[in-house]
Amino acid sequence: MKYEVLRVKPRSALRVGFLVGLLGGFVFGLLEVLFFRALSAGGGGDVLPAEAKELVNSGGGSLILVAVVTSLISSLVFALAGGLTAIFYNLGAHLFGGIELSLSEPPPEPTLSPEPDEEDRRDG
Repeated sequence: MKYEVLRVKPRSALRVGFLVGLLGGFVFGLLEVLFFRALSAGGGGDVLPAEAKELVNSGGGSLILVAVVTSLISSLVFALAGGLTAIFYNLGAHLFGGIELSLSEPPPEPTLSPEPDEEDRRDG
């Protein structure tokens, strides 16, 4: 079977980009703060900027705040990138044709013959 992707809805691409950016940004924000803490605990805190030193010395609430702000910023960036990519893909698919997918059906699973009954074993 061959299929061709001729159109991607920009609204769907915006939603997917927003969710990916939100989750990825939150994880990245947490990793960023944990990296700063590990760097300062290991004696490398003198290379950190003043804002990062303040973040490392502050409590756990600011860690979550940094992760949330990072996730919101990245979600906006990913949503815009997804929407623009869908618009440009639709334009290119209209001019040159879409991506062609060749899908094959999975092979049928082998069926096992049933075990003979006790009576069939005695007869055979």
